[in-house]
Amino acid sequence: MATGKLENETLQDILQSISFHRKEVLVGAGVGLDTTQIDFGEKICVLSTDPITGAKENIGSLAVDISVNDTSTSGAENIGVLLTILAPEGTTPQDIREIMADASKRAEELEIEIIGGHTEITDAVNRFVLSSTSIGILDKKDQIPADKIQEGDSVYVSKYIGIEGTAILAHDKEEELKNVMTQEELDYAKGLLKWISVQDDAKYAKNKDLSYMHDVTEGGLLGAVYEAYQGIKKGIEIVCENVPVLEVTKKICDYFNIKPFRLISSGSMLIISSDGSLEKKFEGSNIKLTKIGVVKGDEPIIITDGVSERILPPYADELYKVI
Repeated sequence: MATGKLENETLQDILQSISFHRKEVLVGAGVGLDTTQIDFGEKICVLSTDPITGAKENIGSLAVDISVNDTSTSGAENIGVLLTILAPEGTTPQDIREIMADASKRAEELEIEIIGGHTEITDAVNRFVLSSTSIGILDKKDQIPADKIQEGDSVYVSKYIGIEGTAILAHDKEEELKNVMTQEELDYAKGLLKWISVQDDAKYAKNKDLSYMHDVTEGGLLGAVYEAYQGIKKGIEIVCENVPVLEVTKKICDYFNIKPFRLISSGSMLIISSDGSLEKKFEGSNIKLTKIGVVKGDEPIIITDGVSERILPPYADELYKVI
């Protein structure tokens, strides 16, 4: 199998092996769903888990952001994260301290707590692998009703696509990229790590017309659109020319001959809403919101220069072609 997330069709097949279900589980395992949600009376406990495998720098803060981003898609208030660190042989206590200091700083910025986890040295890995589980709470009355999505609803992305991949490559391949980018461009690209959280994006998106949010991660924008199509069981049509891409992302992707639309994009949120009032809400923030398409038909489609093409299922992220 290819490096990266399991292909959606394979995952869907494997998930069929989950045969026992509890009544307290409101949202369980499924493709295109960022969280699981458990009934706690008037509250819902929202959880999500994710690993960091494709980065060498800033892995503590990235581990916090990626799982908190997922629970944010539900509209939940994030409470804390459980953090597991699998470290290669030869790791020093200082290495662990630096990762934890990085994670702790990011958690404090997001006003959440690192509430537990596990750390071990193992010959099963040859570099650090981190896995984080985020926990949030949501009032039951605020649960986002995905079943109200209708044909013609607007599809948006926040910020720009490829943010995380751009930042990772600028950090890990800085010396090589100096051949085609100025130091100012590289510093800007590395600084995109501060945009990785979508916690504020989710807060601005919450309103009565919101019907779906999905964090754009491995597989990039096209992977996220395909997963959304599977999750909402409706077609989505996006227009290539409407998708916001930073110039530094274009430069890095051109240099490494990779596709920005398939590049890991934590920091960008895919949002579906039935009313234009969402755009007005974001006008009062410093977060860019762009309409890229609509809910339409029964297939995931991208239109490029007027030509329609079916979006293929997610495959290995473009990042893995480089690192």
